[in-house]
Amino acid sequence: MNMKEAVTVYIADISSLLEPEEYSRVKSLVPEARRAKADAVKFAVGRARSLGAGLVLHEACRRSGLEGADEHMCYGEHGKPDFDQHRLRSTGLGEMHFSLSHSGHRVMCGISQVQIGCDVEIVKKRDMKIAGRFFAEAEYADIMAQNDDRIRLERFFRYWTIKESFIKCDGRGLSMPLSSFRIVMDEDGSIELDTGEKKGEYSFFSPDIEDGYSYACCVKQTDAEVRHEFINISRIRNSSP
Repeated sequence: MNMKEAVTVYIADISSLLEPEEYSRVKSLVPEARRAKADAVKFAVGRARSLGAGLVLHEACRRSGLEGADEHMCYGEHGKPDFDQHRLRSTGLGEMHFSLSHSGHRVMCGISQVQIGCDVEIVKKRDMKIAGRFFAEAEYADIMAQNDDRIRLERFFRYWTIKESFIKCDGRGLSMPLSSFRIVMDEDGSIELDTGEKKGEYSFFSPDIEDGYSYACCVKQTDAEVRHEFINISRIRNSSP
């Protein structure tokens, strides 16, 4: 694309769905398949995340002009969920892609006209040996150079979510090792991808929301304009399955 892609990433707190009454209300707003998938999850928080992800996807798509999100879904070669572009064109819509992620009490959904990947992770204590094992050497060195345990942990999760967002955007999933590419974070807040061959083909977004979670989005376009918006689950009263 020649024009900058304007991307909105939607974030929702699904804590209210832990209440049986609210969970039941929201269930009526998503297709039957989504309800069944959520109900099949063993634990209440897992059911809330599953149902919340479906609801946020539908609401995000509705705001982007697409009704009935599930009707247009398909899966790529490596299992990445996406929209059937041929089906979208047959309805008169242009190209559209999405990415979903959830962790703890948060759901994240990105909608874009180009390939996109999103990731959210709850920030909690982790052994930094994980970074030494799975991250690029320079990323691990940057994490360990931080002189405060809290900052070091936040740095770890920022790398983690940014790298996961790229893997989701790329579409190859876990077949692409986390150590096979490097994320470069400059002091001015800019983020670049270094695969050893190419740089700058992707845009990254990693907002400092400071709510105990780390968020990241990757868009397959240089200099894409990415913003985030919160969706209040309790205020959603209608959806179009």
